[in-house]
Amino acid sequence: MSDGYNGWSNRETWLANLWIANDGYAGGADEVDRMAEEALEDADGDRDDAVYSLSKQIEAAIDSDQEQTVKVNGLFADLLGGALARIDWYEIAKHYVDDAVFRARDKALADGETEVIGMRAVERPVASGETV
Repeated sequence: MSDGYNGWSNRETWLANLWIANDGYAGGADEVDRMAEEALEDADGDRDDAVYSLSKQIEAAIDSDQEQTVKVNGLFADLLGGALARIDWYEIAKHYVDDAVFRARDKALADGETEVIGMRAVERPVASGETV
């Protein structure tokens, strides 16, 4: 039996992404979108590096949110810690980085670029007899 949940690796990852997208945790979806774009720029368009960097940023932001809003100990601290440990931060970050890449491609193509590779749009030389 698969441990997946609603297209995500597990329920905890799905919930974390849902709260980020809908209720502003980790700065909210718009902030994480901005962070994803910045991570791609910092990684020179390398998706894997950008995803790793963003995953650490999101995890730190959620940790900070948790420390500021939830004060628990004993059994409840252990349960919360267990749930947080199951969140696949990399999967969440990949979701946002992939969206950032698609937005960048759409923008580049709308701006008249002829081909988009990775994060960067590049003009492709026109071959003899080819129309643009």
